[in-house]
Amino acid sequence: MIQHYFKIAFRNIWKYKTQNIISIFGLALGFTCFALATLWIHYEMTYDDFHEGTDRIYWVGRKDIIDINNIASYGLPYAVHKQLKLDFPEIESSCVLWNYEKVQIDSTQVPHTLARIDSSFIKMFNVRIQEGSSVDFLYSPDKVAITEEVAMKLYGHTSVIGKKINERQTICAVVSGFGKHTNFPYDFLGNLIQMDDPARENYTTLIRLRKGSNVDAFQKKLAKTKIEIENNRGGTYTSRNFCMIPITEYHYRTKDIPVQIHYLKLFAAIGGLVIFCSLINYLFLFASRLHIRTREINLRKVCGSSMSHLYLMLTIDFLLILLFSGLLGMFFIELFSESFKKYSLVEGNIYTEASLYFVIMSILALCMVSPIILKHKNTIKGNRHLFRKFALILQFSIGMLFIFSITVLIKQTHFLRNTDVGIERKGIATITCWNTSEGELAQVNHEIKKMPFVNETLLNACSLIPYKGSVAGVFSYWDDKKEEDAPVAFSIMYHTLGLVRFYGIKLKEGEMLNEDDTDRILINETAVKKLGVQHPLGMKIGMYTVIGVVKDFHNTAPTVPIPPMMFLQNVHSGDTRGPWCCETDIIVKYKVGQWKELKQNVDSIMELQLPGKHYILRDAEKEYEKEIQSENSLIKVLAVMSTVCILISAFGIFSFVTLSCEQRRKEIAIRKVNGATMKNILYMFAKEYSILLVVASVFAFPLGYVLMKRWLEDYVEQTNISAWIYCVIFIGTAFIITLCIGWRVWLTARQNPAEVIKSDRTI
Repeated sequence: MIQHYFKIAFRNIWKYKTQNIISIFGLALGFTCFALATLWIHYEMTYDDFHEGTDRIYWVGRKDIIDINNIASYGLPYAVHKQLKLDFPEIESSCVLWNYEKVQIDSTQVPHTLARIDSSFIKMFNVRIQEGSSVDFLYSPDKVAITEEVAMKLYGHTSVIGKKINERQTICAVVSGFGKHTNFPYDFLGNLIQMDDPARENYTTLIRLRKGSNVDAFQKKLAKTKIEIENNRGGTYTSRNFCMIPITEYHYRTKDIPVQIHYLKLFAAIGGLVIFCSLINYLFLFASRLHIRTREINLRKVCGSSMSHLYLMLTIDFLLILLFSGLLGMFFIELFSESFKKYSLVEGNIYTEASLYFVIMSILALCMVSPIILKHKNTIKGNRHLFRKFALILQFSIGMLFIFSITVLIKQTHFLRNTDVGIERKGIATITCWNTSEGELAQVNHEIKKMPFVNETLLNACSLIPYKGSVAGVFSYWDDKKEEDAPVAFSIMYHTLGLVRFYGIKLKEGEMLNEDDTDRILINETAVKKLGVQHPLGMKIGMYTVIGVVKDFHNTAPTVPIPPMMFLQNVHSGDTRGPWCCETDIIVKYKVGQWKELKQNVDSIMELQLPGKHYILRDAEKEYEKEIQSENSLIKVLAVMSTVCILISAFGIFSFVTLSCEQRRKEIAIRKVNGATMKNILYMFAKEYSILLVVASVFAFPLGYVLMKRWLEDYVEQTNISAWIYCVIFIGTAFIITLCIGWRVWLTARQNPAEVIKSDRTI
């Protein structure tokens, strides 16, 4: 019997193969996008969830005083974690982790990660010593511990104590590792290095709260905490503005993942919408076929088929489409798995979780179709036309919403790429070096300036793109300050003359700084607004006098507001902050289109002048493009989804029109006998679908406007949602509908009415 039901199901699938192929493809693509996006989200949100008390472990950093939504420093001075443990009884344990090093193994060219820790890290994260002793590598600079996984990879066994990994370091212990699904991966462990300056913010600080601690209350106390630390200059450094992030959120909130987490959630929602749209389309077709098969179902009842047997037969018919869509979806996942893993860094078996999503989708679909199967007679007779109209309006609305969203998104991305951000970014590159003397850098700079396609260089300056940060200062006094005015936090830039000329920063009013200025400054337009002054020239801000105002410019992500900025030429004699803000050593302006040549020449110069020294060469335009990488990814996904939705809607409309024409053959024939022309019949169908399109537009356009307007509000610079977008989308959708219904209705209307009326065929 089951075999018989499967045969019937296959025959029905083949009979309506065009509509079924579209349904299978739409469901498969929606399932693929939903599954991959959900897998990525789950992976991002479960970093380090394997530690004991993960829900109580937090990373502690320092807030940006200019933008409280951003993090100013991911590291803190070493003394902070011990002082926090003393000051807060809520903290069960704390530890620090020093910046990672890349260790070159003599036997391989692949660098491995060495994490420098102390005993508090071992205790807090329960790092197991499998062989050897922790005493050696925690206190000896030439001893390291190796993880079991890396020992097996490098040597094929774990009996590696005493082996030298290079000229300087020897393995003294084998320890358990964290794997790769962690914010703090390591291949080797070494002793913690104390910085020459105790105030240096070089240490990753982690805490674990006691069970039952009030997290909100602790965060408020932590934000108000100040810790005094003596620096190596005999002064005192105050560490403040602390904030904390759950360790499971640390990865996607502080690291540069390819796509922002809220966009991943949007991808999953888009995949769910496509699945829903495809399901509604298929449900209507399935319900319409039930109506066509009424005579068959009644005959089966007369022949003794029970309701359970009929339900099983129809359910198999329905579930086969889902099964084929699931298999096709798994094929898509397999097809894109390598690219997906490479791009998202998701590891492990992705098929088990994807299969679970498919099972859930099938159960939900079965719940939706069961009432139609169990009450097919009443459902089809009473609500057939209402359900058809609802399905069409839903598909029109989703399709138009996708098209509207991607149009606004493309318009905004194009606007971000081509709008004037206030500074030059094309033909500018930055070279960041480490452990390099000023003389060595000067020699490299001299060689770079010799290149024929290099126009200018700037040595020991702070790059604006990529933005490496600056000194931040809070000022509580300025001329005409009102009592209710709060202190203003400024981003302070040094060596202004070189930066202004190099990046083409525009002076709005006033005059430029001189080479020997120490107490005269420039501010930007945002600072003028923040200070609430009408005439900023000549005003005092702290010890400084404003002599000019520069136009605002964007050098960070397009969603980050422009901060109040202060531009100095030299450090005031009483200012101990100093221009130690940036790591970029050389900025190069070159001819646009010569990036490859520049990179090749810089690589050759660095290999010759500074062999073995680590450096990074970045192109400002490419770095700026990274800031809108999420938008580019969203455009690609929306483009695919919009195309699928349009295809599903188009073939859905064609299927609906085909069924409608079959059901209204005699009506059309009688109308022709009574004098209706081809134009009248086409108008009858066009009018019905035009009304449905207008109703769908009433839902789709306002919803699209609200969603995209809210999305645009996250950007500092926003494009406008033009009226032509609505007109083009409406006319384009109407044109697609006309193509879908015109040909099928024309074929039906051309039939001989006498032959149709004489025929005994009823649907």
